[in-house]
Amino acid sequence: MQKKRRLEAQGFSVTIEEAKPTDNPLLTIGDQVFRQRHKGQRLPAFALRDVTGQWVRSQDLVGKRVHLNFWSTTCAPCMQEFTDLNALQQKYQTQGWVFLAFAPEQEKLVKRVLAQHPLGYTVMAGAKDYYQQLGIDGYPKNFFVDWDGTIVEVTDGTVSIRDATGKLTPDNVRFYDRIMAAMQ
Repeated sequence: MQKKRRLEAQGFSVTIEEAKPTDNPLLTIGDQVFRQRHKGQRLPAFALRDVTGQWVRSQDLVGKRVHLNFWSTTCAPCMQEFTDLNALQQKYQTQGWVFLAFAPEQEKLVKRVLAQHPLGYTVMAGAKDYYQQLGIDGYPKNFFVDWDGTIVEVTDGTVSIRDATGKLTPDNVRFYDRIMAAMQ
């Protein structure tokens, strides 16, 4: 509890959910100020080329539910969650969701990383200006955007659960799945 208060005093949100008999508590740590600034707001406009050369524009996303993932080639936890993100995409793509991922680095480096860590999302490289516009300075971050372009939820960092031995292990897919299911 002392660590929780210390993190909250530094501007982070710390949520510990009550465990159900069949469930482990989730621990989320994130930048509460960042979340509050974006949650409930319209998605800021963007127009970027994806790594295949196709234009992706925010205005084309109206009428669709969208998961945006912000990552970096220098972020190990980002690449570790790619497996979870691919699982989410497999589950929700037939339900009309659009999956976009943004990286601030240039296309050549992003493609090299994606060759080793595949991500099925539409990926935009060179999104440094968009990161600055949004105030993104840490990774991973995720926006869940509703039909009308409103950011419904923002996640920051990695969500973890305690395994049977008490060790914290990443469990983003279950957390993201709850958000997406609630938006159905």
